[in-house]
Amino acid sequence: MNPMPRRLLPAACALVALASVGKPSRAVAQVAPAPPGIAARPARPADSLFKDPASAASGSSPRFITPYLAAGIAEHRIDDQGPGGNGLAKTSGAVFGAGVDVTTRGMLSFRLHFMTGTLGSDTVTVTRDRRMSQASLDVGLAISPSFTVLAGAQVRRYETLQIERWLMLRAGGEAHVSLGGGPLRGIARLFVLPLISLASDQGGTSTAPSFGLQSEIGVGFERRRISASLTYDVERFSFPNATARKEQVGALLF
Repeated sequence: MNPMPRRLLPAACALVALASVGKPSRAVAQVAPAPPGIAARPARPADSLFKDPASAASGSSPRFITPYLAAGIAEHRIDDQGPGGNGLAKTSGAVFGAGVDVTTRGMLSFRLHFMTGTLGSDTVTVTRDRRMSQASLDVGLAISPSFTVLAGAQVRRYETLQIERWLMLRAGGEAHVSLGGGPLRGIARLFVLPLISLASDQGGTSTAPSFGLQSEIGVGFERRRISASLTYDVERFSFPNATARKEQVGALLF
């Protein structure tokens, strides 16, 4: 190959310089922006395992309407040792019920429950079966993920030779505790009944209880859309001392 004449060398150098304008060198092209490093992002409410009930008021929490069925065995005891009393009168039998739980987007929840059944005689002091029907409506205020304050009213009807109608106002709380971190949970519920009204179709012959207490304890199971519970409920009623009467209702419900 013939060497380039010296007089053309400056022109060739100028062409090479113009061709390289705007093209980064290989060393520059290899320098890429540094990827973002691992850093802490701002905390989000969804990160916490312990939700503040007030955060549901923003509308992010869904609303649930959950119907359910219930069945079990109930027992009713009346111990009247006063003048004209019949001593211990005990009845028991199967009961069936249904209800619905409504959870709002806020802190409030509602529970409507109905139950009925026929209680047969277990003692000689009871000569007829006792038909029992009851309904309750409670309003709940979730103050933590595991505890809810409850208040509501309950009506009950006993039917034998006469008809008794009970109206009870109650207030209390309900707690749910995880058992082992799995689908099992413990359930505890307590109500105080400061106001109880009792009416009979025979006029003013019935004396209303002066105080009542309802308690419930059990275990529940929850996995996806399957939910079940087994609970034992006990209600105790105290009457004025002049009547020497005590009354108790217990039920094992599934």
